[in-house]
Amino acid sequence: MASSSSLPDPAEWFPLTGAQEGIWNAQRLDPTSPYYVVGEVVEIGPGDVDPQRLADAVSEAVAETETLRLRVREHDGAAQQGVVTAADYRPEIRDLRDAPDPFALAAAVVDEQRTDMALHCAPMVERELFRYTILRLTDQHVWLVQLYHHLVIDGYSAARLSRRIAALYRAGITGKPPAPSGYRSFRELVAEDLEYRQSEQRAQDERYWVDAMTPLPPVGGREGGEKHSGGRTVHVTQTLSPQDSDRLKDLGSRAGSNWVDVLLGAYAGYVHRLTGRSDVVVALPMMVRTTTAALKTPAMAVNVLPLRVQVSAEDTAADLASKVSAAMVGVREHQRFRGEDLPGALGVPGAGGLLHGVGANVKVFNPALDFHGVPGLLRNVAGGPPEDMGLTVTPLATEQGTEIQLGFETDPARVTRDRALARLRGFVTLLRGLLSEDAPRLGAVPALEPEDLERLEHRRGSSADAAAAHESFAPVDLAEAVEQIGLRRPDEPVLVDARASLTGTELVHRTRVLSGLLMEAGVGPEDVVVLDLPRGHEMVLGMLATLLAGGAFQALDRAHPAERRRATTEDGGADVVVTDADGDASLRPDARRILWEQIDWAAAAPEPANAAGPENLAYLLHTSGTTGRPKGVEVTRAALGHLIAHHRALLFPPSEQRAQSTHLHVAHTASFTFDAALDQLSWLFGGHTVHVYDAAVTGDALAFLDALAEDGIDVLDSTPSLAGVLVEFGLLQLPAPSTLILGGETLPASLWHDVVASGKLAWNLYGPTESTVDAVAAPVAGQTPTIGRPLAGLTAHLLDTDLQPVPDGETGELYLGGPQLARGYRAHPIETATRFVADPFTPGGRLYRTGDLARWEPGVGYLLLGRADDQVEIRGQRVEPAEVEALLHEVPGVAGAVVGVQGRDEDASLVAHVVPSRGARLEAGAVREDLARRAPSHLVPAHVVVLDAFPVTVGGKVDRSALPAPHAEENTREARTPAEEVLTRVVAEVLGRRRGAGSAAVALDRDFVSQGGDSISALSVVGASHRAGLDIAAQDLLNGTPLAVVATRAAASDADLAALAA
Repeated sequence: MASSSSLPDPAEWFPLTGAQEGIWNAQRLDPTSPYYVVGEVVEIGPGDVDPQRLADAVSEAVAETETLRLRVREHDGAAQQGVVTAADYRPEIRDLRDAPDPFALAAAVVDEQRTDMALHCAPMVERELFRYTILRLTDQHVWLVQLYHHLVIDGYSAARLSRRIAALYRAGITGKPPAPSGYRSFRELVAEDLEYRQSEQRAQDERYWVDAMTPLPPVGGREGGEKHSGGRTVHVTQTLSPQDSDRLKDLGSRAGSNWVDVLLGAYAGYVHRLTGRSDVVVALPMMVRTTTAALKTPAMAVNVLPLRVQVSAEDTAADLASKVSAAMVGVREHQRFRGEDLPGALGVPGAGGLLHGVGANVKVFNPALDFHGVPGLLRNVAGGPPEDMGLTVTPLATEQGTEIQLGFETDPARVTRDRALARLRGFVTLLRGLLSEDAPRLGAVPALEPEDLERLEHRRGSSADAAAAHESFAPVDLAEAVEQIGLRRPDEPVLVDARASLTGTELVHRTRVLSGLLMEAGVGPEDVVVLDLPRGHEMVLGMLATLLAGGAFQALDRAHPAERRRATTEDGGADVVVTDADGDASLRPDARRILWEQIDWAAAAPEPANAAGPENLAYLLHTSGTTGRPKGVEVTRAALGHLIAHHRALLFPPSEQRAQSTHLHVAHTASFTFDAALDQLSWLFGGHTVHVYDAAVTGDALAFLDALAEDGIDVLDSTPSLAGVLVEFGLLQLPAPSTLILGGETLPASLWHDVVASGKLAWNLYGPTESTVDAVAAPVAGQTPTIGRPLAGLTAHLLDTDLQPVPDGETGELYLGGPQLARGYRAHPIETATRFVADPFTPGGRLYRTGDLARWEPGVGYLLLGRADDQVEIRGQRVEPAEVEALLHEVPGVAGAVVGVQGRDEDASLVAHVVPSRGARLEAGAVREDLARRAPSHLVPAHVVVLDAFPVTVGGKVDRSALPAPHAEENTREARTPAEEVLTRVVAEVLGRRRGAGSAAVALDRDFVSQGGDSISALSVVGASHRAGLDIAAQDLLNGTPLAVVATRAAASDADLAALAA
């Protein structure tokens, strides 16, 4: 490799082509990236190969190939190039035959040279941008290693050069003159490119692409795919047999297309399955050899463009191939328009994601090489920047027919080798399924082999201990369970609040008295009883009495608005209301009322005699509805009984062991309209004492901690929001409670780690109301926050939009099944049918669609990733607010975070509300700056609001409706230093020009991209800043760093800048 000292000046300087400018800008934006070195190894053998004659052929090829003799310089802020006079070039020859393992050593040499080449070529200016090496492995095997900077060579050119070197080698052996190369001058290619860029055809092509990509398809999570870790690319492969190839070709012929379209259509279907998106975009490298000169001449010309396909679960392979074939007509006709120019042409944020993340590179030009009778196989060893799902397709000729090698090239920092291989196997499984003779629809074809599916379902089931315990579960009869409370603790308090302390005998007696009154009022199976009672022992007795009478209770919370209470009771349709003198007379005014003050608790208690069965209703609990009106979830007695049986077998014993007592005291903190209230009451059925605390106590952290200590509480069951506050006030430093039960909300990673460090026994319980409180559970242990595995006897499936299982490590929607599923929504058959679906794995079974996105991590469990319907689009990126909340919890000093959205469409922005840890001080700008160092720009909220505490609902959850709006003046301030003044002026000028204005307002506490900047304008800012004496990096402008931080990092003194800023 030569540098400027050994390269002569070219006779003429001319501009880069559009294709070269794309590589130039990409490398300059990421100057340390090694991915802009591309390369191939020609594996020659077995056969007699003369390394010296091979070196002669390489020298001749370099001499006649102008793109290898290009010299690049930067002049007046722009890149220029010229062709230097041909000089003697001789590749290095290395003999590895004496090595213990020559092939392994050769692979190591290639890796080493690729790294060296990346360092050498990164500046791009005034140096050779290629390197050839000949490795002799054995007497019969030689490798020709070819490495190039992408600025001068693409994959098509590397293949063409390999073919030319083989021809020159044959000519050297035979003595016959080789055929002319047919190469045109590089200057001719530049002239053609310049002519196109100034033509009406380019304008037409631009209009086509703008129309084709408007509105912008969902490509969230893919912008930023141009940023790589710099690690060695992960490359995994799997080969389709000649029989698979024949089926592809046959189907392509029958579909009126070709095998490539069939393959790309199947890949679009696979992307649909992984992402759930019907509007699929696959980035395709196009050869762009539309002229004779471009077709014949090695150069960098490849152009990545988006292939957009609408995919349906009803599509067959032929349907998908036809859609690809139709879309490819426009792609081919307009392929000269540069893909890197498309985001600017579209003019919408997020458009850069069109060309990243998901791609397919079909290498149909891979030649069979002949080195005078010795075969040569071209193998790619450096394919450019990797993508998360960059599929490579390489046909290989064999004696049995054409094989097709499929591969994924990925960045190991984002996709591990195991995950890449699993994805590739999944695609091949789906492809073969689609190619079967019965032409199945996409939604019916699994992406997992049967044995993989069986292993997957086994791994994701209940733990071995839970499954074994389930075998001994005795069906819980709720009436009997109530009676047993008195038998377990007849003379000791079992239910305590601020107004009463009831022994087991007293509780059962009063429950019987009230149940008798309910039965006298006509309550029986399926009858709903409204409980309009205070929070405390009254509500608990009302619930137990209703169950004893065979009815179903509907508890109300007097802290809820009157309108909501009326709506829920009208929906429930109860004919009986149990209330007191403070009750709301407007609730079900025609219903029969039982007044608490008029009950004679000393009366003889009748023996329970209800006719309710397991499938009868136990309670009605309302959740939020999409229409704004709450909908009632109907839970059966069998479902509630199963929950109690599980907790008695698997939750209570370890808690008793930790407390070293079989009589535990349990804190009840949940609203009785929140299904966690039933979790907390379930301890009654295990012979334990439940203490019901008023909101006034739980709302005062210090008072609540004092109450827990005074009452000797062993078990605290609460939401993470409440627990997080208590932790700030020292909960984890206290010896008791010894067990924490957390649920109802996502457990933040910071709280998880705090609990683990405390050594307390803790559980993270997950489950929607529709699965009777809890469905999945995890002990809080280890480093990874998880919801764990399904409860004993329950199932949890991770499915895609076609109800097909999702592989390990991929995101899917969580579906729950088993005996705890609710009956459905009261008087809402359509919503019931939408959320409770047929179980594809159990004939006659049902699954509940939770709407929660999750991922299964082997050895860990299910990881919650947010809501399927909570996704928002910020600057074209799909964002999960829960992901941003998790990132904010990692910011030092942040104890809690809630993320929402302000505005709509292109004006949408993230708003974060945060509360500080005890003793910490938070500043909104500092929080954003810290987060910007941890997350891409689209995950950094535009506004951060610091609160002393979150407003909470009566259920203990954050009341999002009560969060204050951000102030308009937030995150804006005047420049304070000369560096800030210079950067503000430069950014204002650059962004102003792009918007057609003289200047633009600039917020120093926001990042460049969030204010309308992109990679191209970033280069303009970098250049102008350098000229002003401010040394900044383009990556800092693009990675979400606030401009104030960019200015602080700039390597220039305030003294030098003071005059410039003035």
